[in-house]
Amino acid sequence: MAIIGFSMAACDDDSGSGSGGGGGGSGGGDSGGGSGSGGMITIAGIPSEFNGMYAFCSADTSPSSTIYGFQSGDYYQITACKISNGSVSIPAWVGFTGKRYSGNATIPSYSYLAVYIMNKQNFDMVMDGFINYRIRIRFKNNVTFSNGSVTLSWNNGTVE
Repeated sequence: MAIIGFSMAACDDDSGSGSGGGGGGSGGGDSGGGSGSGGMITIAGIPSEFNGMYAFCSADTSPSSTIYGFQSGDYYQITACKISNGSVSIPAWVGFTGKRYSGNATIPSYSYLAVYIMNKQNFDMVMDGFINYRIRIRFKNNVTFSNGSVTLSWNNGTVE
């Protein structure tokens, strides 16, 4: 398996480090960007009880294309982004390819963008999967990426 390194553009992890892990794996399909630049998934208006926790997201933009939001990682090890002051900005990635997402897409009506809020910053997708999240919020309508970015308000999502 090829290892593709990539770096972080945002998201405070309290470590002072800005580098990411390796890539490889599946996903993508929409236009991607270079490894160092790309869009952001920003969620505003997050209740204060979630400050200090971490967020990871995923969105299917077509049956064969997924945009993920995380600080760094690959399919096996993910570093999520810290929520502070009621918001989080999460780098958008083309699947787990190591390429930042910079395209334009609207989430289809049969899908949604899911934001997973969790207590821990680092997790293993294979071992933990999506089971260790504290809360999930889904955004179904009017989720459109422009130049790889989208800004959403917590109040427009459905908490699960």
